[in-house]
Amino acid sequence: MCLSFGLAGLAFCGGEPNWGYWERWECWERAQGRDLERDQDQDWDLDQGLASGLGSGPGPGLGGGSGIRTTIRIRVGIRIRTRIWDRDQGWDQDQDRDQDQDQALGSGSGLGSGPGSGPEPGSGLTPTPVPFAADVGGFFQNPGPELQVRWYQAGAFQPFFRAHAHLDTARREPWLLRPEHLEMVRAALRRRYALIPLWYTAFYRCHRQGIPVMRPLWMEFPDDSHTFAMDDQYLIDWVLLVHPVTEPGARGVHVWYDDETHEQYRAPQTIYVPVTLSSIPVYQRGGTVIPRQDRPRRSTEAMRGDPFTLYVALSLQGTAHGELYLDDGISFDYANKNEFLHRHFHFANGTLTSRPVQKAELVRLSQTLLHVPALHWVVGEDAPAPSALRNRALRWLRDHAGQDEPGVVYFADDDNTYSLRLFEELRVPGPGLALQPARAASGELVYFIACVVVLLQLPARRQRHYLRHSDCVRCLAVHPDRLRVATGQAAGVDKDGKDQGAFLCVVDDSNEHMMSVWDCARGTKQAEVKSTNESVLTVEFNPRDSSSIISSGKSHVYFWTWSGSALTKKQGIFGKYKKPKFIQCFIFDAAGAVLTGDSEGNILTWTPAPGKGGKEMYQIGQQTRAHEGSVFALCRRRDGTVLSGGGKDRRVLSWSPQLELLHEVELPESFGAVRTIAEGPGEELLVGTTRNALLRGTLGSGFTPIVQGHTDEVWGLATHPSCCRFLTCGHDRQLCLWDGREHALAWSLGLEDTGLCADFHPEGHVVAVGLLTGRWLVLDTGTRQLLAGGSDSSEQLSVVRFSPDGTFLAIGSHDNFIYIYSVAEGGRKFSRFGRCTGHSSFITHLDWSKDGRFIMSNSGDYEILYWDVAGGCKLLRNRFESRDREWASYTCVLGFHVFGVWPDGSDGTDINSLCRSHHERVVAVADDFCKVHLFQYPCARPKAPSHVYGGHGSHVTNVRFTHDDGHLVSLGGKDTSVFQWRVLPGDSG
Repeated sequence: MCLSFGLAGLAFCGGEPNWGYWERWECWERAQGRDLERDQDQDWDLDQGLASGLGSGPGPGLGGGSGIRTTIRIRVGIRIRTRIWDRDQGWDQDQDRDQDQDQALGSGSGLGSGPGSGPEPGSGLTPTPVPFAADVGGFFQNPGPELQVRWYQAGAFQPFFRAHAHLDTARREPWLLRPEHLEMVRAALRRRYALIPLWYTAFYRCHRQGIPVMRPLWMEFPDDSHTFAMDDQYLIDWVLLVHPVTEPGARGVHVWYDDETHEQYRAPQTIYVPVTLSSIPVYQRGGTVIPRQDRPRRSTEAMRGDPFTLYVALSLQGTAHGELYLDDGISFDYANKNEFLHRHFHFANGTLTSRPVQKAELVRLSQTLLHVPALHWVVGEDAPAPSALRNRALRWLRDHAGQDEPGVVYFADDDNTYSLRLFEELRVPGPGLALQPARAASGELVYFIACVVVLLQLPARRQRHYLRHSDCVRCLAVHPDRLRVATGQAAGVDKDGKDQGAFLCVVDDSNEHMMSVWDCARGTKQAEVKSTNESVLTVEFNPRDSSSIISSGKSHVYFWTWSGSALTKKQGIFGKYKKPKFIQCFIFDAAGAVLTGDSEGNILTWTPAPGKGGKEMYQIGQQTRAHEGSVFALCRRRDGTVLSGGGKDRRVLSWSPQLELLHEVELPESFGAVRTIAEGPGEELLVGTTRNALLRGTLGSGFTPIVQGHTDEVWGLATHPSCCRFLTCGHDRQLCLWDGREHALAWSLGLEDTGLCADFHPEGHVVAVGLLTGRWLVLDTGTRQLLAGGSDSSEQLSVVRFSPDGTFLAIGSHDNFIYIYSVAEGGRKFSRFGRCTGHSSFITHLDWSKDGRFIMSNSGDYEILYWDVAGGCKLLRNRFESRDREWASYTCVLGFHVFGVWPDGSDGTDINSLCRSHHERVVAVADDFCKVHLFQYPCARPKAPSHVYGGHGSHVTNVRFTHDDGHLVSLGGKDTSVFQWRVLPGDSG
């Protein structure tokens, strides 16, 4: 079990006749970072070994993985220290049998008679943290087929499972049994592998609490004296009762469900259960939930991507609960980096719920929070910078918590609901396409997406890009001369240039929100001060007074005076007006007054007034009701009129200088709410929205999009076979066709579910799309009409690919199969042709040969398989049959021609996508670290050099070359971006 889970150091210290006690253990034992003398009197501290179920640390030759050390003999005292019994198994065992039997207490493993056939110490019902098991078949003797089957059935339900025998015994490999007996052994092995999640969870509990994974009944039922003498049955964890069959009949206790028939038995009673040779009594306890992985696999490594099935056995009260623990099974990251999953399942009132297993300190915290009258929770991601995001969440809680509005905490990975209004009204722009339009002197529109600052020339739609940012851009300010632009990434909140452009004011995103003024020419800091503990959303120099700065944010507006190296502030007084939660934007009117927009939907006019002691103060002179929901944007036009943009009502309003309403326009719901407004040439306006769109238009004629994008992760990508068009789809359930020449969206279409993959028919007029639900669709790209569809599995599809001649469609699914469809009538008629069966994990990538007869495929367990589709979807077991085959495309990330793209130390998830150019001279790679790489093709040598390109703000999910190899398209994950790169000729072609 341990080795197949990937634990790197399983050392079996069985004795060998030609080894003496004085020999040193080398190789595997160095997994523990030390050598051990083969000394029968040596003590070994099991705190880091058997008692925890894990090795103590990384060692040479094991890749730094965790290890398990097992031993043939153990003595009383395993909970603290133990004495390793490590002697030649050829010795007479009678001298130790009494002690062994006392410790084992009878396990049901000793199915034979004679030396070596009885229970091994620690293998039975001893209350030790990690008991093991007997040698299946016994070390000596030659058991018959019936006994051998029973022995395998018993071993399948014990922690350590092996077949081990003396050299002089007859061969007893299970595949040598008769077919009917072999099938029984195979069935026992399948049941064992299905329960691996239960075993792993039990071992984790043993590691943390010292609770044995395999225990006698009296440990669970100490008040039932009938269990004291039961030494022929035992419990796995606390949920399964196992009764190995040593004679016809078996007994059970408490409320159990038969593991296979689900028949219920009531407690307390002893029952007689008829058995056949193919059965072993195993019962699930009532009131428990057991996680299982029921797909037959050759190893647990191949099971990593498989789904879990929860088996719920109800108690008499109709409830049940259980746990599941998962980690990578290899490293110590579960302890060192807290990287693991531990879930608790609870069934009651017909509903199954899941939540993280709470630690004791969290339970105490939850009890304390019950007394908090108003509590807000935060939806937060746990990657890529958990500590920074955690600090941001804490600041959010501090800024938003209040006695006037109770709230609830929700975590992003808990599948809970959350207050959509709270998120829409109060959220700050995320790390994706946070559009903030502004215009440069050149007439270009300036905005940012991911790590790129874009200068868009209208109406030609030509773009220039600034690519020096190393993280997502968060803020932007245009110099008064309109020739220079300041942008800030991740850490910044807002920036603004002084009137003459000599200085720049910056407010960072630290807890103190430090405000600083910088000399733009020298790059030196002129002044710095702590602004506030509250969130700061915007800052700006007063255009009429270069020493005056205004900042606003959570429940505040500050009026700053800058003199030399000093910054002093005066707070705006709300007086009789209700203080809003947020002051989200402000502008200066022609008379010098400050107009602010807030989360209450009001525009407040601030004017200076004398205060106490003759000191100047700022107070509200006028309140104007503007929008339903927040006022996100204010803009003063050249003619003195004021524009405002609303969040909830999606309206753009035009006001006179005296704030009398002149005109209003409501944006379509598909564009989202107004986030920012900028003035264009003449009467033209530019509007950025919360759904990642930039709009252009006037108040009279309305608005049309000039930039649109996805609003969630983008995964599916297909390029047109004969023109510069490409199609994308993603988690926002939108299917988008893009014109690569015009750099514009041709059309978008709503999907019934998340789109994950797509491919054009070779004729280019139809496209196939694979969905998260396992359903596939075929659409006409001209009319956008649905032509065909189907579903072969309920699991997500990862790849769809037409054959080069368009006569077949291959569909790769997470159920480990490739489904083949015959295609007729130019991609308008589909019929099931066959299924490629042989992968042990979900399909990730596939390609067709140029003759359209063969397929090469990759899977989640890093297999490369080849298929003869024309020959009946047959798996080619002889790799020489496909050795020199030419492939129409090369998108498989694993293969001889591309193994050089993998850097040293990478794992199988570091590369998300790969694409060979049509002229077969270069290959593009999308990695998990925000980069796009370009290699020469073929790339069949280690550490191959590449050109590396940045710009994405998160993992790059897909790459594809256009039909003429003139451009490369790449997709972003969390940043929701679509990049189109120009491919320049070079040495690599």
